[in-house]
Amino acid sequence: MKKGTTLIELMVVLGLISIIVVIGSSYTGVSKRILVLAELEKLYSVFIILQRNAMLERKEQELVFTTDSNSYCFNGRLISLGRFLKLGTAIDVKGPPSNPQNIITKACSFIDNKVIFYADGRVSSGVIYLTDKDGTLTCAISVPVSDFPYIRRYIYRTNSWALIT
Repeated sequence: MKKGTTLIELMVVLGLISIIVVIGSSYTGVSKRILVLAELEKLYSVFIILQRNAMLERKEQELVFTTDSNSYCFNGRLISLGRFLKLGTAIDVKGPPSNPQNIITKACSFIDNKVIFYADGRVSSGVIYLTDKDGTLTCAISVPVSDFPYIRRYIYRTNSWALIT
């Protein structure tokens, strides 16, 4: 019986380890993307619910963003984004999504970082940006200045914004 390993066995093991590392790193990128998009959908749902509650209860509702702590608050509930997400954008992202002209410098363009949902269905205008901590994926929720209130979701891809339908 021979003892020890041959060069071929060693190369096979190193090849397997490198395949595992590549798969693991791509899985991390996919999971970050899923986290950002899931939080975007959750936040979009909060917008829709608060808009409808304001109309049903005939009473203004508020959603307040705290960019320093990466959190938002509504109806006494504080939601923290966790350690993998933050309010803001990747580096050199231009906005707003409807007319990307200037590099975005603020995570939130709503006045006083507050979204107001009025009893008649209107919503104060502005944009909130959401990204992962590494800044590889940026999304946004936008409420344009309009007589008809609508809330839009966007994703930033290759130097342009795409509307999520």
